[in-house]
Amino acid sequence: MKSKPFTFAQIAVLVILALLTLGGLGWMLHLLLTPPPAEVRLSMTTLQPALIFTATLPPATPTAEASPAPASTPSQASCLPADAASLSARVLSVLDGITLEVEIHGETRQVRYLGVELPQQSELADALNRQWTENQTVQLIADPAVPPQGEPARYYVLAGGVFVNQALIREGAALPALYPPGIACIEVFLQEEAQARAEQKGVWKDLLAHLPTPAVSIGLTPPACDCNRRYTCADFATRREAQACFDACGDYRNTTLDPDHNGLACEELP
Repeated sequence: MKSKPFTFAQIAVLVILALLTLGGLGWMLHLLLTPPPAEVRLSMTTLQPALIFTATLPPATPTAEASPAPASTPSQASCLPADAASLSARVLSVLDGITLEVEIHGETRQVRYLGVELPQQSELADALNRQWTENQTVQLIADPAVPPQGEPARYYVLAGGVFVNQALIREGAALPALYPPGIACIEVFLQEEAQARAEQKGVWKDLLAHLPTPAVSIGLTPPACDCNRRYTCADFATRREAQACFDACGDYRNTTLDPDHNGLACEELP
């Protein structure tokens, strides 16, 4: 029995079915071979592993807090003479809070910070000076009012980002030296001292407890001098007058009246 040949319509239907079948298979292959979008990959590769591993991670060990950094210490201040001579020096050792032993052009020399002096307690100054300058290359800047001469020579000192003279006073680790007179940065140093004193930073916490109370502040006799003025021993005829001024104002920054900080003003006067 002979089979009937396919009609044109039947052939057309078969072709369409074959094309549909091939198209479906091609779309399935496209889905299998094409990588998922970025957001899907992210959730697959990060979110799911997180659910697996976070439960097995050991608890985080708390890290020690970093030591607080000192107050902002500018690389330079406006008081530094723009035309002053400067040179680089390699710090060999820190001798105390305001003195360095350095190497300059192959020679070993001592350098002291200009416009700065140490209080009786200098442990903080020693520590900060060592922190900022030890094993560093520093820049030494002269003041036209005080030519660097003698040993140790006196300079303004920049160590990295720290104007060390100013920073020591700001941290209450050192005091402004009112001698020699006329140095460029003395007013800036006195402002830093006033700030450290107001905040009772460093040595000021103990110094203020031992300073005499100004007579004017407790309603007694008026002070023997103007407490807003900075005096030298040349302003007084006798030691008694200088002592009365020093005691009345209780101003520790008048170090020229009591350079050895023993509480006795202008001991050289009659």
